[in-house]
Amino acid sequence: MANFHASFGEQAAAFDRNIRMPHEWTWSLGIQRQVGDKLALEATYSANLGRRLLGQDVISRFPRDLLSEANRDLYFPDTTGAARRVPSPFVQPIQQFGEGTIDVGWLQYDRPFFGPVYINGAGVGSSDYHSVNFRANYRFFKESNVLVNYTIGQLKDNVGGPFGQFGKTRQTFDSVEAIYGLSPVDEKHRLVVVYNVELPFGKGRMFAGSPNGVGGK
Repeated sequence: MANFHASFGEQAAAFDRNIRMPHEWTWSLGIQRQVGDKLALEATYSANLGRRLLGQDVISRFPRDLLSEANRDLYFPDTTGAARRVPSPFVQPIQQFGEGTIDVGWLQYDRPFFGPVYINGAGVGSSDYHSVNFRANYRFFKESNVLVNYTIGQLKDNVGGPFGQFGKTRQTFDSVEAIYGLSPVDEKHRLVVVYNVELPFGKGRMFAGSPNGVGGK
C-alpha cells in the first residue's frame, strides 16, 4: 500500500547546500602467539564507525499515522478501485492527476504539490562495523604452510556507500533513522583457507636435486 505514495508526484529533489565531510573512526586490537616452531596464532578485534555519511533524505513525507486499515479506501485508491479525487487547490495541474483534481492522500504530504521531496548529499547516514578475526598459520616441510582465516562480524548502516550503492529503499513516510539495521552487504561469517606447498623437486631438493642441462640453470 505504501508504494503508492512512493511512486507518484513531481519528484522534486535538491542538494544540501551545507554539505559537510563525513566522519569515520577505525581502531583495532590484536594479540599473537607462537606455539612451537611451526604454529602461529593470532586474534584481532576491528571496528569502524561512520557518522554524518552522505545519503538521501526525504523532507516531505506522508504522515505515518494515517497508514491504517481504517483509511484504506481514503488514501489507497489503487488497492480498492475507488476514485478518491478532490478539486486541486493548485493553479498548475499535477502530471499524475487529471485536470483540476488531485488524490486526497496527496494533500497530506508536507509539500503536497511535489509529494515526496528528496535532499541529496545530506549528512544523515550512520554505519557501525565490528568484527573478530582468528588466524592460524601452520608451517610444514621447509617453505610449505597452510593459513586458516576466520572472521565473525556485523555491519549495520542506513545509507549504503558514498554514491548510494548497497543502499536501502525506504517508503516516503520513513526517516533515515527508521531503516538503520543490517547492511545488504553484511557478511557475518567468513572462512578463508590458503595453502602453499613446495614440491620436493628441483635443485637442492630431494628429487632431481642436481639436474643437468637446461633444468640445472
